[in-house]
Amino acid sequence: MSRAEQAPRVNVFYVNLRLMHNLSLRNDHLTLAQAVKAAGLATTGGQAKHLVREGNILVNGIVEIRPGRKLLAGDRFNLAGETEWTVSR
Repeated sequence: MSRAEQAPRVNVFYVNLRLMHNLSLRNDHLTLAQAVKAAGLATTGGQAKHLVREGNILVNGIVEIRPGRKLLAGDRFNLAGETEWTVSR
């Protein structure tokens, strides 16, 4: 048996990696507008509220237009077409 025949087989798997960001809770919840600002998607609270009211923010994959929406650990949010953020403890 030749050396090439004795070499172990190597399987190569390609995985679609997705960049994820975490935002840690300091209390039991935070509002969507606070999360948008903390994630750096907006520079001011007013801008964050505007982004949300205009329907540019998704929460758990669904458009959300309420800036006061409470986010809990496990909720995900993102600016449409951008990297997703996950709220964690």
